[in-house]
Amino acid sequence: MIFSKMTEAQIILTRPLSGMIGIAIVMSGAIAVLVSMLITILILLENRNTILLFKIIGYKKREINKYLISGYLVSMMFAILTSVGIVWILLGQMGPTIQDIFYFNLVISFQ
Repeated sequence: MIFSKMTEAQIILTRPLSGMIGIAIVMSGAIAVLVSMLITILILLENRNTILLFKIIGYKKREINKYLISGYLVSMMFAILTSVGIVWILLGQMGPTIQDIFYFNLVISFQ
């Protein structure tokens, strides 16, 4: 009985936080899609002459795509690892602050 009352109180207390986190996830996903589309367009515009040259020489579309993808694979992996590291550091630094502001435990474990 007491547990259910405490749980209800905790759910009511954390409902605004859950809503904010949901909105932040949706917005960050939309921003990520827009940024990746912009970067893709810039890469294609930058490599336009190279792509045309490959087509003139007689390379197939599959070979051209393989060339472009393999060229940027290293930078993509570096960007992903860097972003994971930044998020890990930010969560480690902001975890105690979030606990103090919203009065609940936020256990962050990367083990």
